[in-house]
Amino acid sequence: ALRRGVFSDAVESLIDQLIASTAGHALTLESFLGTYPFAKPTWADYLKLAEVSEYAAWLSTMGYRANHFTVSLNHLTQVASMEALIEIVQSAGFTFNTVGGVIKGLPENLLVQSSTLADTVRYTFADGQIHPVPTCFYEFAQRYPDNNGELFQGFVPANANAIFDSTARQV
Repeated sequence: ALRRGVFSDAVESLIDQLIASTAGHALTLESFLGTYPFAKPTWADYLKLAEVSEYAAWLSTMGYRANHFTVSLNHLTQVASMEALIEIVQSAGFTFNTVGGVIKGLPENLLVQSSTLADTVRYTFADGQIHPVPTCFYEFAQRYPDNNGELFQGFVPANANAIFDSTARQV
């Protein structure tokens, strides 16, 4: 989530300009199916956002859409390990996020994760400049049972921080 009120006045003002066209519009489920309700940023605006929040920069170009989808290894019947899944996905031509290692987390933390890097698209900014920007990625998660025998449903912040680098600009 993008938390407002934590950025400089200049960045908050920029965000206000970009979202001004959304004022008074209710969010619906359909809003999150790939709509772009914002004013397009300039390239300089995008870089200013990226300095303080890669997610803010991503949102400014991608609009309302899923940032990533998670595939549960626990629900796959023909793949036995995260290593095997990574091998299959890499052989299909996908590149993995290596921040914190290709595999993040440990079974003893009850959650092991990995993710692809987001593809890029050439985006035309408000000032006419065209630059590649990251799109979306796939996450893979393997959950382990907790002390009650239930699959862990939580979140491990150290893993998540590295996973979200999947949409960081590759500069």
